[in-house]
Parts: sequence; structure tokens; C-alpha cells
Amino acid sequence: MSALWEIWPREPDLSRTADPVNGWSQLVLTERDSLPHTWTVTAPTAVAATFLGGGGCILDRDGQQIVSGRLTGATGDLITATLTFEGDKARYWDRLAWPVPTHALAESPSTFGAAHDTRSGARETVLLAYLAANLGATALTARRMTDVTLPASAGRGGSTQISARMDILGDLVTRLAENGGLILDLIHDESTGTPRLLATVTARTDRSDDVVFGAPQAARATSFVSNLTWSIQRPEYTDAVLFAAGDQSARTAALFQDVDAISDWAMHREGLVDYSISSNTAEMTERATTALGDASAPVAVSFDVAQGGDLTYRTDYLLGDALGFELPAGLEALILDNRLREVTTTVRAGQAEQVQLTIGTPGAQSTGTQASRILRAAMRRIANLERTR
Repeated sequence: MSALWEIWPREPDLSRTADPVNGWSQLVLTERDSLPHTWTVTAPTAVAATFLGGGGCILDRDGQQIVSGRLTGATGDLITATLTFEGDKARYWDRLAWPVPTHALAESPSTFGAAHDTRSGARETVLLAYLAANLGATALTARRMTDVTLPASAGRGGSTQISARMDILGDLVTRLAENGGLILDLIHDESTGTPRLLATVTARTDRSDDVVFGAPQAARATSFVSNLTWSIQRPEYTDAVLFAAGDQSARTAALFQDVDAISDWAMHREGLVDYSISSNTAEMTERATTALGDASAPVAVSFDVAQGGDLTYRTDYLLGDALGFELPAGLEALILDNRLREVTTTVRAGQAEQVQLTIGTPGAQSTGTQASRILRAAMRRIANLERTR
């Protein structure tokens, strides 16, 4: 029996309209563990107006809320329209991490009283503090997102220190979560009677011993897959030479290495990490950890799975979990990250849903390319230069 998917229009104030949308023919939902979810809906053109003016939608599957978010664009003709949405977690990318979040800016120029917003403590505590200061209850009134509720920190993720200076807030907090083995999300919540967006922080779960995907001949497989593809590329670098604070010959430097990548690829490849804003050891380690993660060997293993079989997504395993899988001998040793990074669900009218999983390094996508990876690396370097000026 096919699952029942419903698309509920949502007003800018987060309230639902009376009825779900009728007549849509296709839904393609891509969920990501760190980046915002995205989805497209193909529906009659007359439906498109329902979502305009800052609206969005909530997706339910068999009565269970799956994702929610805002409309980002639409295309179509007189008959059919394709609507594009992004998950509510994208709100985190609507803000920058100001060096002094309490300093109000206006058209009249002014200066911040400090170069950076430096915070230390457990990673969960630090990331929630950055959110609170730049969009939460302690943010300037003009920058506050009053419909977002932040939880209390449970102090998870290990200790760190970090300095922010106009970082993109979404990138900053998701990197902290990734380095601490945590997943940060923002979900539509109606439990209090008043709709709100509730921030959640959850720990990743290792299910690799119990949830193992593979071909029918795989000895350890607990669920069989089809259309399996894989890709592995050498790391951008294995040795991060980090330049911290200081000038010329007095500049502090340190070397951080990805020992697993060095062993697997039998090479040392150096890369420069420019972090001139601090020479604090904890900050340097955090920055180097992030840099080596970004530069690590890009790995993506994608395959189709059947819902309702031996293992079911959202019941037996979740986005962000570490999963088991079997590949031909020799390949598994090169795949150092087995976390579920992306799930694409395709629903067509009158057909069973199709689910594709992608396991791999942070940001792994079933359609990722080497060119897009190089572009992302270049953009990171440019953004870092802008912040250190």
C-alpha cells in the first residue's frame, strides 16, 4: 500500500490553511543532514498562487509531519507549475554572525566595539549562543526571529573556542554541530497551540552493526539495494598548514594532519589554512578540524531502497545516522565516513514512492561533481579573506 503524502499550505505566520493541496502530480523531496532540505512540487498553475506572498508548506506522510519550509521560486505555463521550497533550517542562513551582536547598524556609519564575537564551551552551548545572539531572544529587535524557539543546551559535543566575524550563521553553527557529532535542525511545531519553529539539536547514532545495505550476495546485508553507485576522489589536502595570528616571521603556525587519509591514499598533500584572527589553541584546532573535514576525500555511495521492506527509513534509521554497507573488496576501506547525508524521496501520483540514500562525507550529494567541490572550496577561502580584513 502506497504512503499518503499531503501538502499543507502554510501562511507567513506559520498557520495552516484549511485543506491540503489537491491535483499535484509529483513531489521530489531531498533531505540533508547539515544543509537545508529542498523539494519541488508539480501542480496545476492555479495552485501556485496559494504559496505566494511569503507562504510555504508542510509535508505530511501518513499523518506524520516530515518537513516544512518556504517557497523560493516557481516556474510554469498556463496549465502546470513547478514550485520550489527550502526547509525552515534555511532561516539560519538568513543571518550573519556579527562581531558585536548588540551593536545596532543604520545608514549612518559606525564601528563595532570589538573585532570578533569569541565564545567558548561545549559546542552545543556555543552554537546555541550564536543563534540566540543573532536571531533569538537576545538579538537586536530588528534582527530577531520571533517565531523561532531555541532549546536549552545539554552541553554536548566537546569543548571548543571560536571567534566569529560576519560568518554566515548557518555555516558557522552547522560546522560546530558537525565537529561535535550533532545534528542541528529547525522544525515546525504546533504542540503549544501556537505555531512556532523549534530548533533541535540531536546526537548522531551509529547503527552500522544493525542496518547494513548491500547487494543480494552481500553476507552482512540486512536490506538489499538497487541502482548502487559510488564515487571516491582524493582529498584536496591531507596536511593543513594553519597560519594563525601574527605578522610576517612572527606569525603563529601549526600543522594538522588527517592520518586516515594519509594512510589510505599513501601521500602527503599540503594545504594552507589562513586563520589570522586568533592564535588560541582551541580555536586553531577547531578551524583545522573543519578545514580537514572540508578537504577530506569526497565520498558518496548512493542507492535505491524499498520502503516497507526489512528496514524502513524514519523508522529503523534516520538522517545523519552511521549505517553499514558492503562494497566490492578494497573499496570499503577508502570510505571513512558512513553517515547518511542525503535522502531523496520521489512521489508520483498513483505510484509507490522511490527512496534514494546517499552515504558519505559532509555535503555528499547524489549529483555532486568535482567542479562544484572546487567552487565551494574557493568560496570558503574568499569568505575567510573578507572576514579577516
